[in-house]
Amino acid sequence: MILRTVGQGGMGAVYQARDMKRQVICAIKEMSLSMVPLNERPQAIQNFKIEAKMLWGLSHANLPAFHGFFTEGPRYFMVMEYVDGYTLEDLLER
Repeated sequence: MILRTVGQGGMGAVYQARDMKRQVICAIKEMSLSMVPLNERPQAIQNFKIEAKMLWGLSHANLPAFHGFFTEGPRYFMVMEYVDGYTLEDLLER
């Protein structure tokens, strides 16, 4: 269940959501292909999968935990630990 949009950019958005199975708040990163030219979409999808597989193998106290990735039709998502606080953009604006 999506609770709110945390951030948005040219390549997608990040949502705060509730994982209904584990009953925890998580972050869902969506990759949007709408701004990617048709001929570059296969590479963008491949890059997304490479990033997801790389994150799957990382475990560090200073990184949000990676829980997995999934697709829904033409949409691609990563599920990660939600870390409450300021975004880098917030900090740079200060």
